[in-house]
Amino acid sequence: MSMGQFYHYVSSKDDVLYLLHKHMIRLWREYLKTLKIDSIGDPVERLRAALRSSLDFILKNNSLFRFIITESKNMEREHLRIVLKLDYEYSVTFWRGLLEAVNTSRPIKGDIEVLANEILFLQLFQPMRGWTVKHRSSDEVRDTMVDFILRGLGLIKP
Repeated sequence: MSMGQFYHYVSSKDDVLYLLHKHMIRLWREYLKTLKIDSIGDPVERLRAALRSSLDFILKNNSLFRFIITESKNMEREHLRIVLKLDYEYSVTFWRGLLEAVNTSRPIKGDIEVLANEILFLQLFQPMRGWTVKHRSSDEVRDTMVDFILRGLGLIKP
């Protein structure tokens, strides 16, 4: 691709961040699909598997997530609104669906919409604070986060 073609599709840093963000969401969803999480019958176990898999993906792509998050704060307001809408449409909706399925068999305390946003936030917080857990393996970090989230939802006992 020539630079002229490149600039036909990308006219600013915001465009690059938008395309990266969209690409990461697509890769994340494809990754989860390959694991066939939807085939897990028990909604709590499906949620646990989705959390574990999602955190694995985030930990493996830690640097790119950190880059997207830190650079997104500099986006123009309109572009940031579009990126946040993408997050909502794909990520928050995904977590909300899993929580709604769990809630049909085991009541969850709290507003499901808020909890779906908090799950997304907690997962993305790790790349921003990764230096605080460098002494722990990715599996330990992942398992601690999954247990923390499931305990917070009242789905496992402390």
